[in-house]
Amino acid sequence: MIDLKKELNERFYNSLEKCNFLNDVNELVNNEGLVNIDLSDFIKLSDGEITGVISDTIDNANDELNINTISDKKPNNCIINISYNTNLKLTDVDIIIHKIKNKYPDISIIFGASITSENKYKIQALFVYKI
Repeated sequence: MIDLKKELNERFYNSLEKCNFLNDVNELVNNEGLVNIDLSDFIKLSDGEITGVISDTIDNANDELNINTISDKKPNNCIINISYNTNLKLTDVDIIIHKIKNKYPDISIIFGASITSENKYKIQALFVYKI
């Protein structure tokens, strides 16, 4: 298990803790996926300000995404992982990513995708404003 407190900027780590996203980061960094998200992706953004998170499930890729906003700043970076059962299609991943791009046209997105046994899409996303 990676010690995120040692690896990430202290302020960023505390913000992850405050918005209840530490377990999500641990899960994303430590679990294998079809497309993996690495600790380096989080380290790269750890000098930024967290502006929102998604840690939710949706029934299908066309459902609305509810971003838990924690800052008024407009995010310019997003790390997102989409998990679904063995029927996960890249077109569904693309639909979900385009929803974020429609809301934040200038955002840079790092994405991961993984297979679960669930019949709902599990969305884990971190929105960051970084200078």
